[in-house]
Amino acid sequence: MTLHEMGLNEQYFTDIIQGKKIYELRIHDSKRRKIFLDDFIVFTKSKTNEQVKCKVVEIILDDSFKTILEYCKLENVMPSIKSIKNAVNIYETIPHNELHNQGVTTYKDAIRHFGVVAFKLEVV
Repeated sequence: MTLHEMGLNEQYFTDIIQGKKIYELRIHDSKRRKIFLDDFIVFTKSKTNEQVKCKVVEIILDDSFKTILEYCKLENVMPSIKSIKNAVNIYETIPHNELHNQGVTTYKDAIRHFGVVAFKLEVV
């Protein structure tokens, strides 16, 4: 069991604390490929040092934000967003830096190289 660290914006951090957000979606890049079942992720709220520790209890891989959002259920990933289309648009604009030198600058670009991973979380 390994401990990993990730940042989250305030809304999604609060959603995890309140038990509304039980899946965290990310690009399945080299950092996320090191996360396995029963590992722990410590999320740090952006703009503060507040943290929450979660255990990874399920890992789901796909090559589409839309498909993975449908499988995990939008309300379990982004509770305040009202449509999968809006959620996909939000994800696709998130900056991604691993292949920046190859012109891959957003999640929309990175998904073609890495795919998507969903971590089902349990707050500990």
